[in-house]
Amino acid sequence: MAFFQGAVIADIDNTLYDWPSFFAPSFRAMVHALVRETGIEFEELERQFKHVYAQHDSLEFAFPIQELELAQGLAEDQLDRLIFVGRGAFLSAYRKHLKPYEGVLEGLTWLQSQDYKTICVTNSPIYLAQKRLYQLGLDKLIEGLIAWEGIGAESASYVSKQWVQRRKTRKATRISQTLTFEREHSKPSIIPFEMAIREFSLEPRTTWAIGDSINKALRPAAHLGVGTIWAEYGAQFNPEDKNSKTLLRITNWSDEEIRITHDRANFL
Repeated sequence: MAFFQGAVIADIDNTLYDWPSFFAPSFRAMVHALVRETGIEFEELERQFKHVYAQHDSLEFAFPIQELELAQGLAEDQLDRLIFVGRGAFLSAYRKHLKPYEGVLEGLTWLQSQDYKTICVTNSPIYLAQKRLYQLGLDKLIEGLIAWEGIGAESASYVSKQWVQRRKTRKATRISQTLTFEREHSKPSIIPFEMAIREFSLEPRTTWAIGDSINKALRPAAHLGVGTIWAEYGAQFNPEDKNSKTLLRITNWSDEEIRITHDRANFL
């Protein structure tokens, strides 16, 4: 029998898992694979990726190889080859490095045993958020997911060439209910938190928000009367760390965000 009932609104990146620790090695593996395939220097490819991410204002853009300068004008079979090589290298490293933080699985299991609802709210694209939670085995412990709808590909050539499928959400997920918001409503907007409270019938006074970013995950929730817990472990940032250096070289973050590197809670 549960001791009490309530809910947790949880961030995902740098709260349930360490995002830089899987994305940066995966990115480097992808670029090294493309270096071997094309003969183009690593630094030049890195520059091209940075340009693509800046164009979409997101390191989570899922189709960067198609938009690289080197890809323009290639025959379809040549581009398919680059995507196959680059994406394969990225996913191989991704599977190796994507892991939950210590204690996350146990914590979510305990919350479920106490009849707590766990609702995840993230600025990551819905498809990628579902994929990561599923692969980590965490989705079976999460009742709902509210995420950015992602960069649409419905009108892009990617769809006609069958590089992506016409869907925003995954079939392989055990999360019973998913909702999306538009880019302009991303955290620190209060809208995703209002959606969580409304759609999952949460009572703010018995709900806690947990996240690594005080600005994006905690302040909006507190504004709605939700209690807050800072995941300080996810807000640590060392600009001299190899993964951090990779991200800073390709980031779409502003100069001001980069300047505040020691307070990652404000900009990740």
